[in-house]
Amino acid sequence: MKLHSVLLCAAVATLLFACQNRHKEVVSVYPNGQNELVYQMDGAKDQPQCVGEKKYYEAGQLRWEKQFKDNAPTGTWKYYYGNGQLFAQGEFSAQHPRGNKWIINTADGRALHTTACDSVVVTAFTPDMFPTTIGYYSGDTIYAYEFYEDIALRGTGRLVNGERDGNWVFYFPNGIKQAEATYVNGVENGMHSVYRENGMPYYRVAYVDGKRSGTMEVYDAEGNLSGTQNYDK
Repeated sequence: MKLHSVLLCAAVATLLFACQNRHKEVVSVYPNGQNELVYQMDGAKDQPQCVGEKKYYEAGQLRWEKQFKDNAPTGTWKYYYGNGQLFAQGEFSAQHPRGNKWIINTADGRALHTTACDSVVVTAFTPDMFPTTIGYYSGDTIYAYEFYEDIALRGTGRLVNGERDGNWVFYFPNGIKQAEATYVNGVENGMHSVYRENGMPYYRVAYVDGKRSGTMEVYDAEGNLSGTQNYDK
């Protein structure tokens, strides 16, 4: 009985010691006083390691949460929209340092891509590991989605055998369409339209085998036709 008590006391002491070494460290704060980035630290007092990270929006909502082991990504990482909905979730490990088993949602909680696919892969991150380019792989086809750092959609389109194919659309950070173009086997073919940030057309011109063709129309800031240029001469 005494041995059991000794072991129990030792276990409690170990747990208390570990808890004493575990603490939060506020890395940055917004001008309004809200925490922006907070680290979860653990280990010896003179050499603690970051084992977790939480970043917040200025209004206080959680923006992302990450875990680390031996300074390497580990566990489930989650990223959130400003409304609290889950944007992306991935499983990190030594075998998957860029994440695995990704789940990506729209701001209203729906799956970002509904077409059946073989896998979901994040192909580009910001320096602080925010996912900015996501690919849905289906055979030799990739359905790509590009995002700004504030999770606004930047562009989307399809690649076949590594080449752009079909309709590609790009957006300004405010969600207004910026440009739209059509590709065939990586070469632009079809109407190429560019818009201003206020949604008005800027110019439009047809492409044939990667070259401008026909008459390009240019519009002013109010959407009125202001000039043309012929590329068939």
